[in-house]
Amino acid sequence: MNADADVLSKIKHASEQDRQCRVVPDFSDIDPGLPFVPEVFTQLYHTSAYDLLNPEQKLRYNQLFGLRSNELFMVFEKGVTRQVIHQLKNARQESDPLLADCLEGMLVEESRHHAMFLDFNRRFLPEGYSNKGRCFTRDSRLEMGVLLTRAKRPGLQPLLLWAVLVLEEFSTAYSRKLVSAETKLPGSLEPSYRRLHALHLQDEQRHVQLDSVLIRELMKNGNPLQRGMNAQLFRFFFRQVLNPRHSGPRVIRYLVTEYPELNRHLADMLRAVRKLGMDPGLQNIMND
Repeated sequence: MNADADVLSKIKHASEQDRQCRVVPDFSDIDPGLPFVPEVFTQLYHTSAYDLLNPEQKLRYNQLFGLRSNELFMVFEKGVTRQVIHQLKNARQESDPLLADCLEGMLVEESRHHAMFLDFNRRFLPEGYSNKGRCFTRDSRLEMGVLLTRAKRPGLQPLLLWAVLVLEEFSTAYSRKLVSAETKLPGSLEPSYRRLHALHLQDEQRHVQLDSVLIRELMKNGNPLQRGMNAQLFRFFFRQVLNPRHSGPRVIRYLVTEYPELNRHLADMLRAVRKLGMDPGLQNIMND
């Protein structure tokens, strides 16, 4: 058995074992008095406008930003990741059934993650998610226009997989930092949010391994022109991922609806976030 086949066998076994013993998590005991994420994960923290908030408003902003991060993972897992992995699974069904089985397991796990994140968000902010699955994010033109419409072009498969790998690496790093924060500062973050991401982390570590196997396989067959095209599009994609100008401002706008006295500072807060360039919260997560 070659190295990749050995990795795939271990991934398949671990996924099946985990599926048998995993219980549906209960998020009915969320503590509204604790932050969800370290402050450095949030955007406004990295601006002088953060000082416009009092402690209560900072806590609420932190929690809303944590919900927004959950939403981003939901978008990843139902959008780019699902489309790409589903296509690859179908293409490998006959030629590589072991790989296809691992990809099917990944799809099942991504659906489970989506359900967990949505359940948590709805329990904490029912008015924001009563009739919909999103409150702060919208369909990305990049995702819909650049990635998904080109998903059937074989030459772009490495780009799509690199995009999936970056998203998986980011979500893994995010969850890992939340889990480790309890060790460094016990009781500093809300336990249910931390438990949610601990469960998420169990699967994502396998997904990163699986993505790496797929990329190695596809890169073997790529020509220099295709590799150059993929590299250019990937750089564009990565800049979009690190752009703070989309869902981040919607968190601020939602905060102002809950604290109308902040309306006089709304323009200053939005301007401060839009001047950030690359999102320092995401960079902090990815670079550490």
